[in-house]
Amino acid sequence: MLNMKSYLLPLLIGVLFLPSCFVADDLFLEEEEVLPLPFEVIVKDSVYFYIKANKALDQKYLSYGYDPLKIIVPKTLKDLELWKGRQNSPDYNQVEVSKAIAELDSIRVAKNLKRQITINHVFSINDQKDSVVNLQKVNFILSNELEVVDYVPLYQIEVSEKQEGLFAKFHFKSPILKAYSYEESRNLSNAFYDYFEEEWLKKDNALDRSYFLKHILQIMELVDMSNEFDVQFIAEQVLISHMRLNRSDIVNYKPIDFSQLYEINEDETLTGYYFFHTFNYQIDDQIEQMSVYVKFNPFYEVERIVESNQEYDPYQK
Repeated sequence: MLNMKSYLLPLLIGVLFLPSCFVADDLFLEEEEVLPLPFEVIVKDSVYFYIKANKALDQKYLSYGYDPLKIIVPKTLKDLELWKGRQNSPDYNQVEVSKAIAELDSIRVAKNLKRQITINHVFSINDQKDSVVNLQKVNFILSNELEVVDYVPLYQIEVSEKQEGLFAKFHFKSPILKAYSYEESRNLSNAFYDYFEEEWLKKDNALDRSYFLKHILQIMELVDMSNEFDVQFIAEQVLISHMRLNRSDIVNYKPIDFSQLYEINEDETLTGYYFFHTFNYQIDDQIEQMSVYVKFNPFYEVERIVESNQEYDPYQK
């Protein structure tokens, strides 16, 4: 078994191309069942000991909690139970019932199909040598004997210890925006979290969920500086970060100024933002200047950058 810091990342990518049958296969169904508390404790203990056994000795494990348990039932088993319930019933042809039971039971035996338990767990692994924190949400799958037999990463990102603190605020909905009272601060902060979380939960694969969570933490880091949601400042800083991290083709990028941030509305619905931005860059040992149009989506992700000669007053904000 690989080190816990690294073993999930290759699987994270692999999940996009080889979905686990436990999650994506339409031959499996989820059943909601009320499970006794001691049973839930045993399942969580099994996950805990599995993680402890597979992490490095110098790594620290921190739990952020679990989602409710679910029971995974192969469709073959559900159908088998259905046909068995029809035995000795005058409403059904017993020859057909026996034939269906025999066929489904042979599939069960051939594929070794069983009910399985699944639980989602949010946790972090902290590499104490370099202060890198690996934040993860993993779907753990357990056998009838309550042993972990498989896992599917739901998201996984590496962050700093400071960013983990911001994640804790996001996860537990701790106030981050200042207001005149604690109640108002909590309400404003919850609205802020809910806005980004709603979009985050729409992501349908581990890679997109991981990428957007990283973006949420970037926004939170900017908000945490002043405890205010300054959209102009956020858009400017997101763009600067984007240019430095993702535009290696622009050498020695140096921001000069920004126009006011404008809303983009379609049919009275906010669909994004835009502004104009001027910066210096280097080409053939010469310093050049460029003005660009920058479009953001409603969640302040850079969507488009186009060279523009439009003049604007950067001080009218």
